[in-house]
Amino acid sequence: MIEIATKFCEELRAARLEKYRGELEDRKPEFLERKARTMRAIVEDEKKLKIAPSFTEEEILEVERARSQKLEERAKSFKPVEDIF
Repeated sequence: MIEIATKFCEELRAARLEKYRGELEDRKPEFLERKARTMRAIVEDEKKLKIAPSFTEEEILEVERARSQKLEERAKSFKPVEDIF
């Protein structure tokens, strides 16, 4: 009986983790957008303070490209309404 309960708990935990991973993946484009904006703001503040920038333009563009890629993946995963029925 304990083995059945243990297996059930493991499967339940795995299912919940998978659901949570999916939720995080869905929110990733918004996170990456906020990250790029924050990076740009930090670089601007550093310029005003005449400090060497913490991020290069290439690093910021890399985050923006990752966001675009995630949005494209999201768009491809959606099916038209007529395909559902």
